[in-house]
Parts: sequence; C-alpha cells; structure tokens
Amino acid sequence: MSMEFSECGALAKALAAAQAEMANPSFDSANPHFKSKFASLAAVRNAVVPVLAKHGIAVLQDLQTTENGIACYTVLMHESGQTRTLGPLVMPASNADAQGFGSASTYARRYALQSVACVVGDDDDDGNAAVASTPSGWKADPRGDLGQKVDTKLVNKWAKALIDQQDQAHRLADIWGEVKEDHDLAVAVWAAIPKAIKDRIKDAQEGKSA
Repeated sequence: MSMEFSECGALAKALAAAQAEMANPSFDSANPHFKSKFASLAAVRNAVVPVLAKHGIAVLQDLQTTENGIACYTVLMHESGQTRTLGPLVMPASNADAQGFGSASTYARRYALQSVACVVGDDDDDGNAAVASTPSGWKADPRGDLGQKVDTKLVNKWAKALIDQQDQAHRLADIWGEVKEDHDLAVAVWAAIPKAIKDRIKDAQEGKSA
C-alpha cells in the first residue's frame, strides 16, 4: 500500500527540487503514419532518471500481465526510506505474443514515467483529440456518466481490434464505424486507446472519405 504524500515530506521536497531542474525529453522518434514526433522510452529515461537520482530518488517500474495487456506500477524511493507507488497504468496489448506485450510494456513505462516526472514527450494537439477533432459523426451528449457503464471486457475487445489493425487504414475506419454506432461504447473505447491510435483513426477516416 502506498503512502500519501503528506507522509512523504522528504520525498516530496526532493521530487519538487528535481522537477524544477528537469527539462522535457528530446523528441527523438517519429511516426510516419500520422507525421508526428515523440520521445522514446530511452529519451524519457535519460531526461528524468539522472535528475531524480541527483536528488536521492530511485525509480522502479513493476510490470504485471493482465487479461488483455500490461499493468505498470511506478515506485519512487527516496534515500530517506520514504516511498510512493503510483498506478497501475494499464495498456492493452495489440497481440497476445512477445511482440504485443513488449510494445504495451514500452508504452506503459514511457507514459507512466512522463506522468510521474510531469514532462512532455508527445506532440501537443491543443485538446483537439478530445474536443474539436473527434472522429466524424460523434455528437456531444449531456450525460455525465457517458461511457462509464460499458462492460470492460467489451471495451478491451474493441480497443484490441483497433490496435491490431492500426496499419490497415480502411479496416481501422471500418472497425471504428462499428464502434461509434454505440455512443457510450465509442466514448469508453476512445478513452482506452493510445493517442497514436486515435490519430490513425482520424487519418483513416479522412482517407476513406477522400
């Protein structure tokens, strides 16, 4: 069980000092499918870990398999003996094999480490993915519980289908077309998939309508 930060004064002070010195990682990788740049796990690690270590903070990332992917727990350990566990961040695997779980592990570790350090390692779309540039045909809904009552297994099933077909533009657009027929399901699946897949869905829809 993790400690609250109110009980981790030395760790919190050290983390604040580290974050004050930390810079965003370099965007050393690119995805040609949607022409965006991002920081690899190595770049995030190089930007974050040395600064944390300088202030007496070690980082551990514990990976556990789930029914559909990888769960990443990130542990901050201070030289004072104080610790803080964050997560899990669950990432669905594109395939139930070494490559699929390896990719999910990398995604989970990268995003979790960025979150812990409060650094940015992906292009900022200015909120367009959540507001202005959501997939065509997706209308606003006033209900506050939108997407929250969908069966988790169903959400994971469709999220995996989208990830599996991420390199097949027309198939990706077809799958998303099926998902968005159920507005609650679409909201839940959209929240469950990585930004990279969201961008590919948008590109696939634009290509199909062209």
